[in-house]
Amino acid sequence: MLNPLIALKNRISSKHLERMYLSFILPKIEFGSIFYNCAPNYALITLDRLHYRAALVVTVAIKGSSEIKVLSALIWKSLSERRQEKMATLMYKVTKNKVPRYVHDIYRNLQNPGVERALLARHEYNIPARSSTKFTNSPAIAPIRIWKTISFDVKNSPSISAFKSRYNKWKYNPNPRSVLTTKLNLKRSIEIKLNRIRVDLASRADFYRHNFKEFTDPSCPCGYQQQTKSHLLLDCPLSNGAREVFTQNLKELPSFNYNNFATLTKSSKIKIMLFGDCKLSDECNKEITNLSANLIDKII
Repeated sequence: MLNPLIALKNRISSKHLERMYLSFILPKIEFGSIFYNCAPNYALITLDRLHYRAALVVTVAIKGSSEIKVLSALIWKSLSERRQEKMATLMYKVTKNKVPRYVHDIYRNLQNPGVERALLARHEYNIPARSSTKFTNSPAIAPIRIWKTISFDVKNSPSISAFKSRYNKWKYNPNPRSVLTTKLNLKRSIEIKLNRIRVDLASRADFYRHNFKEFTDPSCPCGYQQQTKSHLLLDCPLSNGAREVFTQNLKELPSFNYNNFATLTKSSKIKIMLFGDCKLSDECNKEITNLSANLIDKII
């Protein structure tokens, strides 16, 4: 299923690879996902691996990179998270009478008829007390379990699009300013280096930690004992020339306060260099990430 992407991964940008996957392949994987959500774990894990492999192809991150970090680099949700969002959206449509009658009838039979005494929390739908795991994971019941966990403000959204937006902010709280490589006009070779350092599998210390046979020593060629991401970007004397150019260009950005940046911890500096800062504008974050990508291209 991923063969077309694999054949093109070094020829076209991550932007186009991502679009191909999200438009033509992922919809096939997710067709009927609410119904197969109750499938055995081994079957769902097979699909998760396919999704992870697609993320590896788009980013060209090295196999063995953290699945969470690779998906985060693209701001992709896991298939499980996507299924939960679909089920939550289904329940929103049910409560707003935006589903076919036969679907509405299923959930009408599960509605809470109300109780005589006032309770602090009263659920809109009931799940039978004596239910098997298979039943509670079924396509009709699993959405109710998810709906019970959602906050009232999200449930009370005025439209489907508003519900999805509020749900994602409530559930995941994504960084609105994080700059994706799919949004940058970088050469593919630079894109790959940026993605690999973002997912923490680009330096000698990373390869050594992951037991790559050809890396028997985590030290840097400069003599430092650990060639980490922090050392490469901020401290390595072999990169002084490229780093001086990067620093000068950073100082010249009109909407960026370099003096404040210089006082930050190393981890905070690296986060801004690689992902941007939510306090800065989208344009400023793109400029910072472009400068960082060019620095990475020269030192790795």
